[in-house]
Amino acid sequence: MKKHFFYKSIVYFSIILLLGYANNYAAEHKRLTTVLRIIDGDTLKVKYHKIEESVRLIGIDTPECRGNKKAKKDAKRSGKDIKHIITQGREAKKYIKTLVKCGDLVTLDFDVQKRDRYGRLLGYV
Repeated sequence: MKKHFFYKSIVYFSIILLLGYANNYAAEHKRLTTVLRIIDGDTLKVKYHKIEESVRLIGIDTPECRGNKKAKKDAKRSGKDIKHIITQGREAKKYIKTLVKCGDLVTLDFDVQKRDRYGRLLGYV
C-alpha cells in the first residue's frame, strides 16, 4: 500500500514539474526574437511580434559610432575630440558583433519600463 502511494506521488509530482516547465517554455518563446542588424554598441534591430523594432540594451551605454548631436555632446562632456568618441563607438559596435550576429535567435527580457522616450524597446538580450 505504501509503495503504491509513493509511486503515485512521484507521478503527480512529475506531472506538476512538466506542466511548470511547459509553462515556462511557452513564456520564454513568446519573447524569442530574431536579430536583424546591429545599430551600434547598445542598440539592435530585431523582429518582435512580426514587426521590426529597435531594442536599446539595458545596462549598456556606449559612445556614438556616427558624428551626431549626441557624439558632439559626449565629446564636449568628456574633453575628448569627436573623432575619438566615434572610434570608441565603432569599437563598441564591433564588440557587440562578436556576441550576437544577424539572424541569431535571442530572448528579450523587459524591465518595468518597456519603451524609452524614443519608442525603442528597452530590454536585456
